[in-house]
Amino acid sequence: MTTTTNSTGYAPRRGLLFNGNKSKYELWEVKFLGYMLLQKLYKVFVWDASEKDPPDASTQADAFAELVQCLDDRSLSLVIQDARDDGRKALEVLRQHYHGKGKPHIISPYTELTSLKKEENEPIVNYVIRAESFATALRNAEEDISDALLIAMVLKGLPREYDTFATVVAQREKQMTFAEFKSALRSHKESAKTHGGKAASRENIMLTKQKFDGNCFKCGRKGHKSAECWSKTLERWCSNCKSKTHKTKNCRKKKDAAKTAAEKTTSSENNEHTFAFTSKDTINKSGINNKSNSSLLVDTGATSHIINDKSEFVDFDKEFNPSAHVIELADGSKANVVLGKGNAKVKLYDVNGNACEVMLNSALYVPSYDQNIFHCMLR
Repeated sequence: MTTTTNSTGYAPRRGLLFNGNKSKYELWEVKFLGYMLLQKLYKVFVWDASEKDPPDASTQADAFAELVQCLDDRSLSLVIQDARDDGRKALEVLRQHYHGKGKPHIISPYTELTSLKKEENEPIVNYVIRAESFATALRNAEEDISDALLIAMVLKGLPREYDTFATVVAQREKQMTFAEFKSALRSHKESAKTHGGKAASRENIMLTKQKFDGNCFKCGRKGHKSAECWSKTLERWCSNCKSKTHKTKNCRKKKDAAKTAAEKTTSSENNEHTFAFTSKDTINKSGINNKSNSSLLVDTGATSHIINDKSEFVDFDKEFNPSAHVIELADGSKANVVLGKGNAKVKLYDVNGNACEVMLNSALYVPSYDQNIFHCMLR
């Protein structure tokens, strides 16, 4: 579409020549009707049938004369036979040909809209205008194109640098109109320019948010790896008490904590707390004294000898308080089943069957146990 000037005075003062480009027809028609409004011929082309006085033949001929001054030869050949000297009919012929509602006029803009993609150096404004022109062509063909569909098509054709913007739009609870979408896109573009050019991609944003949360092996500080450490020398740093006065391996607090734990272990042993680790549940839940099994089970995990037969004991410790003593099993359960403590004499047999009497000092008397336990320690 070009603008021409005719020095003879017979052409419009601002002649708007339509060059037959179908994609430019709508823009040309708007400009042409604007010019006809200035020429007092607008109602000839958009005449309302409800008006009493329709344009006469002379006025229609004047409108046709103005129109043909703005057409190329191909467009003129479309109207010269069917609408000579009838300005309104001539414009209808052009509109039907270049902007009609037929099937070809639907397929082409629909294909363009669904395959819409922003060119590398194309301004974002031009890209949005292209999308709007295809949508307008479909709407003129009485096809329903919603704002949501148009927004989706535009977002689909944007490059990766707009991924963040697309995510924000997609996650909005309230559906945007296309006018609101254009405003938001314009604001995003301006914000990207303010922050140094291109909009940040989703990958860059995610990389910015990701931060190493461990401690540096070199300096002990949190937030970076040893390969990224800015410390030139190995500084002293204790990760236990967060101090630069010493290293973690030399921390006195750590050693004191270990010593305290050892003291607690010793104190626990002095408080008559016995552990028994067996391969099965040996407590007789019914409380019946079942001593059918008189053999000794060697248990390296036990802390005391356990005998279930009172006759095996030589003597008992009179100062021992059974109510203050509990036995803890490997599963963590505890039971107050000890009735006494003393020295027990049992018989042990070697591989040849020779008997040997052995005195078990400080053995516990637990009649509810099915199995006698022989405590020993591995060295």
